[in-house]
Amino acid sequence: MTTEQFISRIQVRRGLLQDLPLLEIGELAYATDQRRLFIGNPRQQFTADGNNANFTINQSLVRTSTIFFTLIDDVLQVPQYSFLPDRTVITFTTPPPQGSVVDIGYNSEIRLYDGFQGTDLLTLTANQTNWTPSVVAIETNYANTGIIDYSVSSSQGLAVGTLTFITDGVNIEWSDSSHNTSQTDPVKLRLQLTNNGQFIELQYINADAQQARVYYSSRVWKTV
Repeated sequence: MTTEQFISRIQVRRGLLQDLPLLEIGELAYATDQRRLFIGNPRQQFTADGNNANFTINQSLVRTSTIFFTLIDDVLQVPQYSFLPDRTVITFTTPPPQGSVVDIGYNSEIRLYDGFQGTDLLTLTANQTNWTPSVVAIETNYANTGIIDYSVSSSQGLAVGTLTFITDGVNIEWSDSSHNTSQTDPVKLRLQLTNNGQFIELQYINADAQQARVYYSSRVWKTV
């Protein structure tokens, strides 16, 4: 009697990071070009009334590097994101039709420790000589302690550094340890409490006449 053996191979969704879709709950996807792994989360769902173009995201979802996907009746949309003053409003150009289903979701990254660190990209507007809010903010109810590793590319050169912080919601203590390849460093970063202590906001100065790029990776947690 011959015994047959069957070998099964399980492979997750894979492709380029720029083609990463909104994943289903528990679905995995691997960005082959960046060697980064993602998993889908529960979506936040609304029923449109035909008049309202603004939808408020659950505060706990607003974290560093969060990229939101929005769908109207399962069709992907490209709305505008408004991060001020509460950083949670998604605005459509026109209100979704009455009775349509608006889904808002995001993918979480699963960090892979293989010597390669995936990063997120933040573009800094040129000629900003005053402290300017970025789109990076951390809700203090979710996390009040963290480390942000970053590097900066500007027309003046390159820089690398680490921001560390802790806050009790009233006061924030933070530090920035950095090194750069040029005597001129047009980019400055800092962390500030905003919205009555609800958010830890990353702010910047970019005195350069050209845009600068910040590549960053964050680790945040709650200290009680």
